[in-house]
Amino acid sequence: MARLTTLGKPYRFTIYKVNKASKKKREKSSAKKERKATKTLAIVLGVFLFCWVPFFTCNIMDAMCAKLDKDCRPGVTIFNLTTWLGYMNSFVNPVIYTIFNPEFRKAFKKIMHIE
Repeated sequence: MARLTTLGKPYRFTIYKVNKASKKKREKSSAKKERKATKTLAIVLGVFLFCWVPFFTCNIMDAMCAKLDKDCRPGVTIFNLTTWLGYMNSFVNPVIYTIFNPEFRKAFKKIMHIE
């Protein structure tokens, strides 16, 4: 049973207020983490699109030009450049995660034997 204060209110009420404040703090912290995760995901997706859209555009353009017998096909150099730009996405992803995620950074350092 809760003991009563001089005003007749149980101590439990005071504890409830503390828990309520703590809950608000946790919710605020959780919202901050979600915003940070959303920002990281947006950057990863943006870089992915930047790296791979030229490659797929060249492939679609090549297929359509071949089908329509048009002389608009991208050259070998363009295919090589867009392919390597796509491959660069695989290199950039760990860099992005290392910059924006402290837990990933710690694990990455451990794997690379940096620390």
